[in-house]
Amino acid sequence: MNYDWQGYIGRPLNTPLRWMADIAAFALVFLMSMVIADIVIRSFGFRSFDGLIEVASLTVLLCGFFGMPRCFAINEHIIIDLFTQKNRPRTNQIIDSFWLFICVFFLLAVTYSMLLDGIEIHEAGERTEGWGWSPLVFVLPAVAGAIIAALVCLIASVNAWRLRWSKYYEAGESG
Repeated sequence: MNYDWQGYIGRPLNTPLRWMADIAAFALVFLMSMVIADIVIRSFGFRSFDGLIEVASLTVLLCGFFGMPRCFAINEHIIIDLFTQKNRPRTNQIIDSFWLFICVFFLLAVTYSMLLDGIEIHEAGERTEGWGWSPLVFVLPAVAGAIIAALVCLIASVNAWRLRWSKYYEAGESG
């Protein structure tokens, strides 16, 4: 793709997305530090950190669901272009717009399912083994990240569609 996705999202939304990605990166650095400290402490004969599994699980969720909206915003998500690499850019814009729009519904369906399951497990009284956290500690950040990713995909889809029609048809091109 050779069109500007960052222009799709705009500065007001790009800054919070950058903050979310920074939180995910900080969480990953924190987890790596915790694992290294745990290994060092255990090598001296002390016990392992309690709750390291919970921290690792939360970190993975933050990396995935807080990093995903930023990846969509800066066009760094995985693209398999075996079938589209020979297309004209404007054709790829239509294809990209369509799949980004489909992604909105997929993300919202996954979000809805995660939220329902998290609430059900929370109401059943289940807690994590190490620190006794509610499953909502894991579900709510994932839900927030997925909703924001869906919003980013919707904005990118609409703007890709608008760009496709304004850029080429205002210039008098057809096809």
